[in-house]
Amino acid sequence: MRLGTRLPTVLLLVSAVLCQDKAGPHRCPPRCLCYKFLPHVSCRRKNIREISPHLPQSTKQLDYSNNNIKSVPDFIFSKMDRLEELNLNKNMLTEGGITQFSFLGLYNLGKLYLANNDFGVISRSMFQHLSRLKYLDLAGNRIYSVELDAFYYLRNLQSLVMKYDNPRAPLPSSALHITTLRLLRLYGRMPQKTVPRGLFAYLYNVEYIELFDMSIRRVDRDLIYGSQKLWGISMDMNKLRDLPEDLFRYNKNLKSISLSFNRFRDIPMAVKRVTWLENLYFNGNPVRMLTPQSFEGLGELKLLHIGAIPGLVTISRTFFLNVPNLEFLSLSGNRRLSKIHQDAMLYVPKLKMLSMDRCNLTSLDKSTLSGGYLRVVSMENNPWSCDCGLKWLTEFLTGEEKVRVTSKEDITCSKPKRLAGMKLEQVPPNEFIVAESRC
Repeated sequence: MRLGTRLPTVLLLVSAVLCQDKAGPHRCPPRCLCYKFLPHVSCRRKNIREISPHLPQSTKQLDYSNNNIKSVPDFIFSKMDRLEELNLNKNMLTEGGITQFSFLGLYNLGKLYLANNDFGVISRSMFQHLSRLKYLDLAGNRIYSVELDAFYYLRNLQSLVMKYDNPRAPLPSSALHITTLRLLRLYGRMPQKTVPRGLFAYLYNVEYIELFDMSIRRVDRDLIYGSQKLWGISMDMNKLRDLPEDLFRYNKNLKSISLSFNRFRDIPMAVKRVTWLENLYFNGNPVRMLTPQSFEGLGELKLLHIGAIPGLVTISRTFFLNVPNLEFLSLSGNRRLSKIHQDAMLYVPKLKMLSMDRCNLTSLDKSTLSGGYLRVVSMENNPWSCDCGLKWLTEFLTGEEKVRVTSKEDITCSKPKRLAGMKLEQVPPNEFIVAESRC
């Protein structure tokens, strides 16, 4: 059959996908996009003020994000028992706009997005009929009060993202009595710059906790004592200077710790005691000097991020002596790092990925990239000196090496002046000089 005879059929099929029947309970709401062969309805970014009472009952995903909705009327979803995901992000919802009957009928709802609205209070009745909810996003609100047992009815909740913003009253311990929770992302402001003791006491099954940008200065030694299934914890962008040495004494499954952009002067002893740790993120701390002893006890470490460290100037020969199992290393953003010893990488023979972009490197020994397992390297935005010592790198970049170098176009010469700004891979071999002599 020729293309000309097929075209009308194709157009009919496309129309069938984009248009719903206008009769009965299956009609598509005005200004929304419905799909006949997919149970999805999108009313996103349509300047809508109210949720339509006429939604296809077969809908499984409903998106009303980026609108001007101020309330969710009672019983509006009473016949939407197939709905699995509801997105109400970026509207004008407040606690007064949601009652105990707003979500009645959503017996199979698994994901609810309420981020970037105007909620100030989270009440127990808001989620009364959402017993199967697994994911709740309350980020970007200005929540200043969480009622006791606010999440009591969420018996299957596994992931919670919330901004708590009250510098006068702490988040009550009972607010997080969610024994089914596996992931918690919490940020905002708390009084006294500390996390209340017992806040996580009932998080028996939690696997990942994130406390982001909360101005925390200290944590209690018993903060996570009951979270024995904890796999990862992140406390980035706070004001921590130290941690209780036995903070992780009960967390035998802990594999990942992130403490980036705090006020640590060295890797805290609490971290070194987690001898089974595999991932450590320690970027942006005001460390004066990192030495091999800084990583003592971390022999199982596989991933290490130590970027934007003002005191990191040189990577010595034995710098990685205590982390022989390292596979992923990031030195990115160390603006004072100017030298990596030619034998430094011999102590990390399993290294697969190396990031050293945005540093102050002018030269690099060939042995740095000679590891047998090395596969990915980033080294752009350094003031490379294109002399004989770096001639090998041009051949490396243009050759068929097993190592993939990212952003090659940003690896440029800083010296000599006549080559300044030129891409390293484009420098002709006869242009490399030492003391005005050819290599």
